Amino acid sequence: MAIQIKRFEVSENCKDIDTEAMLAEVAKLREYALNGIESDSDLMGSIQAIVAFQLPDGSFPVTVGTPLPSDASVDLVFRPTYSCCQALVHALSLGIKPDDVREPLSRGLAACCRRNLEGHGYEALERQAEDLADFGHCGLAKLLDEEPGLCPAFTRLVGKTVQSYKHSLETGHVVDAWGKDLTSKVSAAVDALGCADSNAREALWAAAV
Repeated sequence: MAIQIKRFEVSENCKDIDTEAMLAEVAKLREYALNGIESDSDLMGSIQAIVAFQLPDGSFPVTVGTPLPSDASVDLVFRPTYSCCQALVHALSLGIKPDDVREPLSRGLAACCRRNLEGHGYEALERQAEDLADFGHCGLAKLLDEEPGLCPAFTRLVGKTVQSYKHSLETGHVVDAWGKDLTSKVSAAVDALGCADSNAREALWAAAV
């Protein structure tokens, strides 16, 4: 059975919001992108459902209606957008024809650039590293190698971010705004993107046009 994705209405006064249910929907999308997709017996149906869930601006929010505060938009607009794009990237590695997802994926990756994949506030770097690692586990490196022009802005963003991460790892300064050591998460993102052993890969991405 194809994945079912729910979108929640947010009223003007933001009352009666079921935050727990919204976050559960976001968690479901992430789990599907990383793991569930590989055992999906209706993969094409799920990909069609994800593509149909995309808004005209390229995003995949689980809310509709009143614009959300910045911290809530990270969790309910941007992170589900990342997960839906991750699912489309992962689907390519499972045999989905590129033409079936190229256009929505291109628009989705452009939407991912709007926050530079960063979290909110003091979680900015930690969330970014987590989400980049997720992209890596879904096969992003191969896609960027083969089609860097699918969304050049996103390819450059990933390349430059990896370069920044590796510089931080080399200098031993991998902490967030509160001094929390993020070495393991930043290293995990670099590894997941296949950039641990050479600087050439991310350099090519950073120069994408």
